[in-house]
Amino acid sequence: MSNLIDFREYIEEQKNLSFGVELGGTPAIVGSVAREYDFILESIDVYLEQVKEEHTLNENQQIVLDWLKAYANSDDGDKPISSIWYMMHLIGEDLLEKRVKYAYFKLTVKQQFEVLQVFAEWGLGHERN
Repeated sequence: MSNLIDFREYIEEQKNLSFGVELGGTPAIVGSVAREYDFILESIDVYLEQVKEEHTLNENQQIVLDWLKAYANSDDGDKPISSIWYMMHLIGEDLLEKRVKYAYFKLTVKQQFEVLQVFAEWGLGHERN
């Protein structure tokens, strides 16, 4: 995702540079180039908005994600798979907070993968020792 954002910034920069440099073309050619840059930027923006909407978690997903992030940030948390394993261990031993346990059991397989995806993105962007 960050690569696409970087690419968008690059395209925006190239568009701005193209207007600051004499292109030696007719106004029709310069306008055509500007429309191409605008089309690319608009396409990227539409795609980013769709991806953002797809990453919106429901309440149950957010409860599970918040628990995973809190455990990962605790003194006991260390590795992402350990956080997931520990949650499953607590569920198996019936020791997990009921609100989190019920939220987990209401998730579909697809929703679980979405939680894992957001957890991974959070972890990759989060400072670790």
